[in-house]
Amino acid sequence: MIRIMITIRAQQLEALRGRRDKRFSSLLFATFRGLDCFARCGDEELLRRINAGMVRGRSYGLTWERSIATFVGWTLLFGSRFDSHPRIRHLLTLKEVPPDERVALVKEVIPPDEWQKIRALSEDAF
Repeated sequence: MIRIMITIRAQQLEALRGRRDKRFSSLLFATFRGLDCFARCGDEELLRRINAGMVRGRSYGLTWERSIATFVGWTLLFGSRFDSHPRIRHLLTLKEVPPDERVALVKEVIPPDEWQKIRALSEDAF
């Protein structure tokens, strides 16, 4: 049996992550661009906001594409600072719940009328 050891340098790993992120960002862009509620947003602005939402979601430890996509959708629909709402921030930072599972918890706990209040207070929600 022949074993080959491959060493991936941090620089190479970062390049791979960058390509993966770019593909995922493009997929999110295509998804959100197809929704009527984002029609008034220009392509560059929508892509910028998607990328910013991805970074912000990852700052909470999110790694699953589904969780990140949900978080990005929330930033678009309810404003880029929706997560500064005390209840949402609390849920997104619960230590006893794995980060990606916190997104589902937010969905379960925050009622629709509270989301609408968050949206009404936002300056950049769609």
